[in-house]
Amino acid sequence: AAFAPTIGEALPHASRCGAPPRALLVGICYKGLAGWELQGPWNDVRDFEAYLTSVLRWPRESLRVLTDGGGAERATTRQSILEHLDWLLDEQEDPAQRPRCRVLHFCGHGDVGEIFPLDWQSAGSISNELLSGIVSSRLGTR
Repeated sequence: AAFAPTIGEALPHASRCGAPPRALLVGICYKGLAGWELQGPWNDVRDFEAYLTSVLRWPRESLRVLTDGGGAERATTRQSILEHLDWLLDEQEDPAQRPRCRVLHFCGHGDVGEIFPLDWQSAGSISNELLSGIVSSRLGTR
């Protein structure tokens, strides 16, 4: 039988992460985009943020939350998501400070092999190939 990790194994308590963990949480409701509006992503992101901080004790300063209801500094554009992904994958010079626990949580529209940032119609989607290429180039194989 295949091994299926529990949520606690996939997302460990902060004390098991070595260096401080990191999480990028993205919630897009697509307000004002006819036929695209969603009701739950902001709540999903808030709930997951609460789980990470209260149950798993991940420090609030190790989380970045982006929603399309939060102003320019929390924009859910393609560029902003990719810039925050850069933060998520940043490797500290001191190996002891490199985060071992990292999470990208996306709540919004997607399709097979891609996710749709708020500005996908003008900037394009974010493909699985792009995401895996970024992760591979930043973290390599371990």
